[in-house]
Amino acid sequence: MKSNSIIIKASCIALCLLALVFAPLNCAYASKEELLDLEEEKSDIEDRIEERRARGKSYDDLEERRNDVQDEIDNVKDEG
Repeated sequence: MKSNSIIIKASCIALCLLALVFAPLNCAYASKEELLDLEEEKSDIEDRIEERRARGKSYDDLEERRNDVQDEIDNVKDEG
């Protein structure tokens, strides 16, 4: 019975250590994924700006959104 208790405690400690080791990796992956999404969104916005510019339409709202997305990209890079 005592050996089972030791095995259970050792397993719990091992799981905690694994969680501590892999948590930063998961966070880095999430940041990278978020960064890719934001860069894709920025690219889409820039395409829409060019389309509006070609048609002679206003694109101020899109420029503002592009700047907001760039700020978000910078924030993610600073965190990572």
